[in-house]
Amino acid sequence: MPENQIINAYTLFSTMRYDKGNHCGEIYSPYIQKKAKEFVNDGIYKQYSSMTSMQETISEMETKIHNMKKQKEITDLQLKSFRMKEVKAKEAKENHISKLHSSIQRAKKITPNQLQNAIKKMIKENKKQYTPEFVQLTTTISNIASTVECTRTIIQFLTGKEPDHWLSTGTISRWNKEVATLCLHHNSPKDTKSHFYSYGIMCDESTCGDKKIFLVCFVHWNEEKNQPTTTIAKMEDLDKCNGNTVAKVVKKTCEENDNNTKKCNFWLTDNTAYMSGVKSGAVTRFNLMCQSSSYRIPCGLHALQITLVNFESTVFGKINSPSSLSLEQSHPYNLLNLTYYLHDGYSDSNKENPLNMRSNLIHKLYWHLLQYPLKTYQKPISSHWLYQLTTAKQYLTNRDTHKIFAQWFSAELEQSQNVP
Repeated sequence: MPENQIINAYTLFSTMRYDKGNHCGEIYSPYIQKKAKEFVNDGIYKQYSSMTSMQETISEMETKIHNMKKQKEITDLQLKSFRMKEVKAKEAKENHISKLHSSIQRAKKITPNQLQNAIKKMIKENKKQYTPEFVQLTTTISNIASTVECTRTIIQFLTGKEPDHWLSTGTISRWNKEVATLCLHHNSPKDTKSHFYSYGIMCDESTCGDKKIFLVCFVHWNEEKNQPTTTIAKMEDLDKCNGNTVAKVVKKTCEENDNNTKKCNFWLTDNTAYMSGVKSGAVTRFNLMCQSSSYRIPCGLHALQITLVNFESTVFGKINSPSSLSLEQSHPYNLLNLTYYLHDGYSDSNKENPLNMRSNLIHKLYWHLLQYPLKTYQKPISSHWLYQLTTAKQYLTNRDTHKIFAQWFSAELEQSQNVP
């Protein structure tokens, strides 16, 4: 044994002895010596592994720091570029404002053509490209709902300064009324005292929030422009629309504009009951009030809609439940409605669908089974015959494929177990 190990060996023999018990003074058993050795070796290995892991972590962090420095350099370059662009944009804006101020100072010397050319240059840099200022103006206006703010923005674009005092909503409302009055004055029917002179009325109601806005328009042949002309004559909020109220409003509108009510030749209206009624309709009441003989020209599409709905009700019977799915009545609409619900009536958000079915799954089954690209059905609505017609055309196109699919699907359900 080397001399330098003798002291260690003596210490080992002195230490590795039982201090108490029956084996007091004896050397530890080989089993305990083995466990002590494993404990020491495992501790050294764990310490080595921990140091290795820390070195790897340090290496990764150094790599990240290096990448972040590179990214920072790129960001600094981009920021510097943006700042240069900002400086150039400010210079361009100052030059633009300076030119605009100079143009304003020379306004007395500028001809209309020169002013138009200057404005064109502010709008377009060339034939294909708009100026950045005009692009910004357009996008700003597109996000503004107020007419007051829109006009303020345009003036600021043209002058380079925001006006201290500007229009109010009341002013613009007053201007609208004045312009509408002038338009009505220039375009309203003019009684030429001719035997062939006549005019017509076009009227309808529109709901705006809680209000019923009733519109009255004059329709006539404009001899000065040699073309038919329609002009809004009145907009009035009516509490209720019936034949008598509408007839009074139209009569008053004609008298306010100095139009002879007896020369009102026709009305253009929809086919609502208070307009088209033979006894108490608006046209009938107007003729009785004014001793005139106006006739009514109905809306063609509305009349066709009513005709087809009545035709469907006469031939097939009236639908008992037009807003829901019904199988108790033999009716084409119920068949089309059932077809729609079977193929496209499964909502993705409805968790109570049978078999957790979805419309897209139905379409996928058609494709996997028959290689058939089933298109989405138009939802039929009983009050819209065109929707029903579209659904009917789709059904006739898909009918044979539906039969094949239904036989397969029904057989699969019968063979399946635990089906709700």
